[in-house]
Amino acid sequence: MVLASMTSFDGEALTAEQSGFEPCANPFCNVTTTAKSGKRFCSDRCRMDGYVLRRAKTLLDKVGILRFHTLLDEV
Repeated sequence: MVLASMTSFDGEALTAEQSGFEPCANPFCNVTTTAKSGKRFCSDRCRMDGYVLRRAKTLLDKVGILRFHTLLDEV
């Protein structure tokens, strides 16, 4: 019973504390990738989602929120 009293569980994954793991660059994805792979995204779909988010942010910054919604409604 001594061992059980010495261990504590804080609810975090052990791999999150170790170096070498990075989260996917897509803000809506929770997958972690190895830092050795050199990839920012875990899949092609996440890479394309990241591209779409960057383009939408650029457009939103250029035209403003009202015009942005008008453009989305036209599509």
